[in-house]
Amino acid sequence: MKIVFLCGKSGLVYDFILYQGAATELSEQSKKRMGHGAALILHLSHRICDPNHKLNMDNYFMTYHVLEVLAEKKIHAAGTARACRFTKPPLMDDKAMSKRRGGIMTRSQALMGKLLWSNGLTTALSCWPPTLLGWETQMKW
Repeated sequence: MKIVFLCGKSGLVYDFILYQGAATELSEQSKKRMGHGAALILHLSHRICDPNHKLNMDNYFMTYHVLEVLAEKKIHAAGTARACRFTKPPLMDDKAMSKRRGGIMTRSQALMGKLLWSNGLTTALSCWPPTLLGWETQMKW
Protein backbone atom coordinates (compact mmCIF):
# COMPACT_ATOMS: atom_id res chain seq x y z
CA MET A 1 0.00 0.00 0.00
CA LYS A 2 1.22 3.50 -0.85
CA ILE A 3 -0.17 6.90 0.03
CA VAL A 4 -0.10 9.58 -2.67
CA PHE A 5 -0.62 13.18 -1.51
CA LEU A 6 -1.73 16.43 -3.14
CA CYS A 7 0.01 19.11 -1.07
CA GLY A 8 0.29 22.87 -1.17
CA LYS A 9 3.51 24.86 -1.30
CA SER A 10 3.58 25.02 2.50
CA GLY A 11 3.25 21.24 2.78
CA LEU A 12 -0.40 21.33 3.83
CA VAL A 13 -2.18 18.18 2.58
CA TYR A 14 -5.28 18.95 0.48
CA ASP A 15 -6.10 15.42 -0.62
CA PHE A 16 -4.63 11.93 -0.63
CA ILE A 17 -5.39 8.49 -1.95
CA LEU A 18 -4.38 5.08 -0.66
CA TYR A 19 -2.91 3.21 -3.60
CA GLN A 20 -3.61 -0.52 -3.28
CA GLY A 21 -2.87 -1.66 -6.82
CA ALA A 22 -5.86 -2.92 -8.77
CA ALA A 23 -8.13 -2.48 -5.72
CA THR A 24 -7.68 1.32 -5.77
CA GLU A 25 -10.89 3.09 -6.73
CA LEU A 26 -9.88 4.99 -9.86
CA SER A 27 -11.67 5.62 -13.13
CA GLU A 28 -11.43 2.44 -15.22
CA GLN A 29 -11.35 4.55 -18.37
CA SER A 30 -8.35 6.55 -17.08
CA LYS A 31 -6.51 3.42 -15.97
CA LYS A 32 -6.96 1.73 -19.35
CA ARG A 33 -6.06 4.83 -21.37
CA MET A 34 -3.16 6.17 -19.29
CA GLY A 35 -2.13 3.65 -16.63
CA HIS A 36 -2.40 3.63 -12.84
CA GLY A 37 0.16 6.37 -12.12
CA ALA A 38 -1.47 8.85 -14.49
CA ALA A 39 -4.94 7.94 -13.22
CA LEU A 40 -3.79 8.76 -9.67
CA ILE A 41 -2.55 12.21 -10.72
CA LEU A 42 -5.75 12.96 -12.62
CA HIS A 43 -7.88 11.78 -9.69
CA LEU A 44 -6.02 14.05 -7.25
CA SER A 45 -5.92 17.01 -9.65
CA HIS A 46 -9.69 16.97 -10.30
CA ARG A 47 -10.18 19.24 -7.29
CA ILE A 48 -7.86 21.93 -8.76
CA CYS A 49 -10.32 24.29 -10.43
CA ASP A 50 -8.27 27.43 -11.05
CA PRO A 51 -5.58 27.59 -13.76
CA ASN A 52 -1.87 28.23 -13.16
CA HIS A 53 -1.39 25.84 -10.25
CA LYS A 54 1.90 23.95 -10.31
CA LEU A 55 2.38 20.20 -9.86
CA ASN A 56 5.71 18.44 -9.42
CA MET A 57 5.94 14.68 -9.75
CA ASP A 58 8.47 11.93 -10.20
CA ASN A 59 8.93 9.56 -13.12
CA TYR A 60 6.38 7.02 -11.88
CA PHE A 61 3.53 9.45 -12.51
CA MET A 62 4.85 11.59 -15.38
CA THR A 63 3.58 10.55 -18.80
CA TYR A 64 2.80 12.40 -21.99
CA HIS A 65 -0.95 11.87 -21.44
CA VAL A 66 -0.77 13.43 -17.96
CA LEU A 67 0.93 16.52 -19.40
CA GLU A 68 -1.70 16.77 -22.15
CA VAL A 69 -4.62 16.60 -19.72
CA LEU A 70 -3.02 19.02 -17.26
CA ALA A 71 -2.17 21.41 -20.13
CA GLU A 72 -5.85 21.42 -21.15
CA LYS A 73 -6.74 22.38 -17.56
CA LYS A 74 -3.94 25.02 -17.65
CA ILE A 75 -2.17 23.36 -14.71
CA HIS A 76 1.61 23.68 -14.82
CA ALA A 77 3.48 20.41 -14.33
CA ALA A 78 7.13 19.44 -14.14
CA GLY A 79 9.21 16.45 -13.15
CA THR A 80 11.53 13.72 -14.22
CA ALA A 81 10.21 11.30 -16.83
CA ARG A 82 10.94 7.97 -18.40
CA ALA A 83 11.55 8.55 -22.10
CA CYS A 84 9.87 5.21 -22.88
CA ARG A 85 6.57 6.65 -21.58
CA PHE A 86 6.61 9.44 -24.15
CA THR A 87 5.96 7.41 -27.29
CA LYS A 88 9.57 7.61 -28.48
CA PRO A 89 10.15 11.36 -28.54
CA PRO A 90 12.75 12.50 -31.10
CA LEU A 91 15.47 13.17 -28.55
CA MET A 92 19.16 12.52 -28.94
CA ASP A 93 19.86 9.01 -27.61
CA ASP A 94 22.00 8.39 -24.52
CA LYS A 95 24.91 7.01 -26.53
CA ALA A 96 25.15 10.10 -28.75
CA MET A 97 24.82 12.40 -25.73
CA SER A 98 27.58 10.60 -23.83
CA LYS A 99 30.04 11.15 -26.70
CA ARG A 100 29.87 14.90 -26.13
CA ARG A 101 32.15 16.46 -23.55
CA GLY A 102 30.62 18.23 -20.57
CA GLY A 103 26.91 18.51 -19.97
CA ILE A 104 24.31 18.78 -22.72
CA MET A 105 20.56 19.33 -22.91
CA THR A 106 18.22 18.55 -25.77
CA ARG A 107 14.48 19.19 -26.09
CA SER A 108 11.58 18.12 -28.28
CA GLN A 109 7.89 18.89 -28.73
CA ALA A 110 8.11 21.50 -25.94
CA LEU A 111 6.87 18.89 -23.44
CA MET A 112 10.04 16.94 -22.85
CA GLY A 113 13.73 17.56 -22.52
CA LYS A 114 16.72 15.43 -21.74
CA LEU A 115 19.68 16.44 -19.63
CA LEU A 116 23.08 14.73 -19.46
CA TRP A 117 24.81 15.28 -16.14
CA SER A 118 28.57 15.64 -16.08
CA ASN A 119 28.91 12.16 -14.52
CA GLY A 120 27.54 10.57 -17.71
CA LEU A 121 24.00 9.78 -16.52
CA THR A 122 21.03 11.07 -18.51
CA THR A 123 17.83 12.38 -16.98
CA ALA A 124 14.63 13.07 -18.89
CA LEU A 125 12.72 16.16 -17.75
CA SER A 126 9.17 17.06 -18.70
CA CYS A 127 7.02 20.09 -18.15
CA TRP A 128 4.14 22.22 -19.29
CA PRO A 129 4.21 25.11 -20.17
CA PRO A 130 7.32 24.87 -22.33
CA THR A 131 8.81 28.04 -20.84
CA LEU A 132 9.75 25.99 -17.79
CA LEU A 133 12.31 24.25 -19.99
CA GLY A 134 13.94 27.53 -20.88
CA TRP A 135 16.79 26.30 -23.01
CA GLU A 136 17.58 26.21 -26.69
CA THR A 137 16.88 23.05 -28.72
CA GLN A 138 20.44 21.96 -27.90
CA MET A 139 22.66 23.65 -25.41
CA LYS A 140 26.10 22.66 -24.23
CA TRP A 141 28.15 24.06 -21.39
